[in-house]
Amino acid sequence: MDTSLKHIAILEKDKNGDLFLTWSYPTLGQDSQTLELILKERSNLAKGEANLPFSFSRYKDKWIYIWTEANTNTQVNVMKLVNVFAICLFTETFHPEKYSALCELLAKLYNQTGNPVKLLECYLDVFRTAKYSNGGIVYDDSVFDKKLSLLATSIKEVIRMFEEEIILLWSALLMKKRIVIYCDKLDSLLKVIRAAPLFIWHRQDWNTLRPVSYTHLRAHETGRNLVC
Repeated sequence: MDTSLKHIAILEKDKNGDLFLTWSYPTLGQDSQTLELILKERSNLAKGEANLPFSFSRYKDKWIYIWTEANTNTQVNVMKLVNVFAICLFTETFHPEKYSALCELLAKLYNQTGNPVKLLECYLDVFRTAKYSNGGIVYDDSVFDKKLSLLATSIKEVIRMFEEEIILLWSALLMKKRIVIYCDKLDSLLKVIRAAPLFIWHRQDWNTLRPVSYTHLRAHETGRNLVC
């Protein structure tokens, strides 16, 4: 089972440049309008074409994983007007490698069929059994080692990047201060911030991270230790 899964949603940008949240399961609840705005903003589709296929961020107590892909299916009627779409997963767990693979699989299914029901079948199979298999499309939760995911970025790389000033980052983390790390390249930002908790390995807590992927930070986005 993967009970960490909480929601799945689809964003679609049509050939006129309009962006819509076209489907979600289960419903996003009372925060639906806020979450829709957050998904649109963090997918970067509202500003243009996303330049990064996969990104992760956090809102309140949930991790948000977004996979963006150009539509290549012109045979299915419902997809003919879609230029690009994004598969969005809400989970309670930090595990970018695992959910990147699941998002990519879901995107492949949607690109082939244009049918949210096929995504729902996959989502529920993974929720119940942590596995999915349909023809040549296979997913198995057990192949993803969470410890390796936590060590995906080398702490040595971050030390080389900040040099002597790394002591300031280490001290702030140790004292549970809030830190803002800014970068104009999202892929570089995500790579660096996921290494920050390695400096306080004894706490084993990646939920202190608050990565966001837009320019204007809002009051409700401020994190516990890191606002990134």
